Amino acid sequence: MLRCDDLIVKRGDFRLGPLRVRAAAGAVTAVIGPNASGKTTLLETVAGVSPPSAGVVELDDVDLHSQTPQARAAPRYPRPRRW
Repeated sequence: MLRCDDLIVKRGDFRLGPLRVRAAAGAVTAVIGPNASGKTTLLETVAGVSPPSAGVVELDDVDLHSQTPQARAAPRYPRPRRW
């Protein structure tokens, strides 16, 4: 489960949040909104490209921003077998 709680991201005069987001493993989740509403900012923060100004981003109860980029990139689930 991906979980964002009280997530705030500030870039210059732009402020995103506070947000509360949940995305279940295996679920298809869409981020939609008008231009300049913060979609890319949210995804960059969830991916660890940009740090949050406040709040937490967790994947399976692990704070992603407390990890190195290498640890975030490591596979968490076994890859499916290809026959």
